[in-house]
Amino acid sequence: MYTRTYKKYGWIIAAISYCFFSQTAIAQRSPYKIKTIVVDAGHGGPDAGAQGEYSNEADLTLAMALKLGKILEEQLSDCKIIYTRKDRNLPGNLQDHNAANRLRAEIANKAKGDLFIAIHVNSAADRYERRIIGYRTEKYYITVGRGKKKKQIPKEREVAITKRFKLPCTTKGTETYVWASNKNNQKLNAVGQHDTEM
Repeated sequence: MYTRTYKKYGWIIAAISYCFFSQTAIAQRSPYKIKTIVVDAGHGGPDAGAQGEYSNEADLTLAMALKLGKILEEQLSDCKIIYTRKDRNLPGNLQDHNAANRLRAEIANKAKGDLFIAIHVNSAADRYERRIIGYRTEKYYITVGRGKKKKQIPKEREVAITKRFKLPCTTKGTETYVWASNKNNQKLNAVGQHDTEM
């Protein structure tokens, strides 16, 4: 099921891995060591997230999370990798996405995660434009004269025929957000952040 997903979105996994391992190289120069990483596949279960033509966000984030987690397990054998979900359900098989998000936080806090990687695949709104595809002749009337001499005269004009076309999506690339709780300077140093003011 996920083979097609890997081929289409493999570059996203590569980008996440590159960013992570670049920061890990910085972290290795720090006295603080990343011991636990929490990998969170966004959405799941009844919360499918963004809908695509043949897939949805929940399935894509799961495929990416499992792929990324495997890479991290292979590359960082002394690091514990925790998943918030490993199947198509919400964490804890919950049905409410708000309760599931609270559980995600509980999982991360209980595991004392040093790094929390949340994976999402945001959607871009469809864009359309109207284009002229031809013209048609339209008949209309004008009124001339007054009183008994008043009469309607037929006229013709060319009217554009338009059609609504869906435009290709031009949104590309990835977005990376870093939220840091300023618990201690060790975490900031571990990700190469030396400014302690958040």
